[in-house]
Amino acid sequence: MNISENKRVIGISALFLIAFGGLMYVGYSASSEASVCEEELLKISDKNKKYSSAEISPTPGNVKRLEEIAKTLSSERKAAAEEFDAYRRHCIKCSAVDKGTDYQTLLLTDRGAYQALAKEKGCQLNGNTGDYSLPQNHFNGQPERSRLPVLSFQHHVLHDLLTGMINDGIKAVDGIYIAPAPVNTYEDGDDEWNYEPLSFEIDIRVPRGVLPKVLNRLVNDRQYLVTLTGISVSNKSPLDPLDAVAPTVMDADGNVPATAPDKEIAVIKAGRPDETVYVHLNLSVLYFNNKAQ
Repeated sequence: MNISENKRVIGISALFLIAFGGLMYVGYSASSEASVCEEELLKISDKNKKYSSAEISPTPGNVKRLEEIAKTLSSERKAAAEEFDAYRRHCIKCSAVDKGTDYQTLLLTDRGAYQALAKEKGCQLNGNTGDYSLPQNHFNGQPERSRLPVLSFQHHVLHDLLTGMINDGIKAVDGIYIAPAPVNTYEDGDDEWNYEPLSFEIDIRVPRGVLPKVLNRLVNDRQYLVTLTGISVSNKSPLDPLDAVAPTVMDADGNVPATAPDKEIAVIKAGRPDETVYVHLNLSVLYFNNKAQ
């Protein structure tokens, strides 16, 4: 074999090796890509297995619990609606006055009973509190007919709260302030409202030991939805109404005590139970419009 033939053999061999190496590289690359794809497919398969075996909410157990919660909420909502409906009807009943003479008769009758009870229990009615601090034209005149329902309701609230406190053992009523009813409680309009808070302020003198009973009666009142929005207590003299608004009674550490389930109010007794204190009360009472039939 001459030199030229050897060169040809060597060249062919080299080409064969290059071709074989290229095929090996392509095969290896394809194998690597296939392996990566296989791994990705395995991951997706694992995820699908997890999803297929997972409990998707709501489960039978969850459905039962959700049904119990929904039933409880429905029952509570129904009870609250019934309570508010009963109170609404009570407000309408207390507002059922459409004649000035009927309103005057109501005032005169209740005033006599109120004054007689105060005398019997030894409770002083100072200033014109014996007349509920109302101007005399309420007794001998006739207010606007449109205002009669809300005036009647305000009177019922005040009379019932005062007689209750006198029965609890307060020693004196020193002042009464009835905030004017908002105009929309008695004026007709295109948009009739359903309810409105009415404000009252009352100055009383009461033995310190009786005060918790008075406050508990107010916040647990069975006839009206009463909110005690402010209270001031002094053992010196009655407070001016403008300066009388104070936060809820606090404990010895200056913290507002948690309201108990029965809504009893905690009162600090820093003194003898028979010590007389001056108390200014700010009250808000929910009123349902007599037109909210």
